Amino acid sequence: MARKLLLLFCISYTLTATAQQAVSVQGGTYSTAAGQLDFSLGEVAISTISTTNYSLTQGVLQPALTTLNVDEFERLSIKIYPNPSTDFINIKLLNFDSLAYTLYDIQGRRLKQATITNRFAAVNLQDLAHGVYLLKVENSQNDKQKTYRIIKN
Repeated sequence: MARKLLLLFCISYTLTATAQQAVSVQGGTYSTAAGQLDFSLGEVAISTISTTNYSLTQGVLQPALTTLNVDEFERLSIKIYPNPSTDFINIKLLNFDSLAYTLYDIQGRRLKQATITNRFAAVNLQDLAHGVYLLKVENSQNDKQKTYRIIKN
């Protein structure tokens, strides 16, 4: 009896351990006035229910995934150099005419801020202690921004 229970446990453990392994390669949502259907392709089918008009296969439905688009980051192209620095860091705009920058210390206190209007700016670090700082650069609409870690030697 104990062997049968152990065998049953091992089989059920193996099935439950692999039951959640699903690879979803594509999916989406289909909506009509009659209802909505969320689907994903490439999943493991668990059960199928059929009627004369409809067939439903239930599986592991993956939630919708949202990814960042690389193009959004490429639109805010700037160069910051030298990093690490001892005296100044240079900010060069590659595809914007004006941007604003704010320099924060590691605790989040605002130390300096200004607007760059001629595609180039030098930020003076001479009055700052050695350490790590955060430089936030954003466009005038505040919809594109990047934050850089600046190291002062």
